[in-house]
Amino acid sequence: MQQSSEFNAVFEQNSFRINASEFLILARKNDFTFSRLGMIISKRTTPTSVKRNLFKRLTREAFRHSKLNEIPLDIIVLGRPKANKMTKKELLKSLVVNFQRLNEQWATQQ
Repeated sequence: MQQSSEFNAVFEQNSFRINASEFLILARKNDFTFSRLGMIISKRTTPTSVKRNLFKRLTREAFRHSKLNEIPLDIIVLGRPKANKMTKKELLKSLVVNFQRLNEQWATQQ
């Protein structure tokens, strides 16, 4: 997703929501044959650029390994402060588990 209107559409009309203590995942169906991933990790919730970039890299990696890229969804991951206190391994595991939950939600609605 590249435009703010695309992000706003997901915020206003999300069909799927995964609420974890370290991040929030919102998603809605799109008109493509693939998923698009957007991330919002603010300076307020994650003060250092090193942590923000790590969060983004881990999110992309977990997304690549999930089966979500075959599903037509627009997905937004919003970082929360608890993610700063997690190790790299814990955060990656949490992302993988919650992307799997999103995949299961999608499967039950189809």
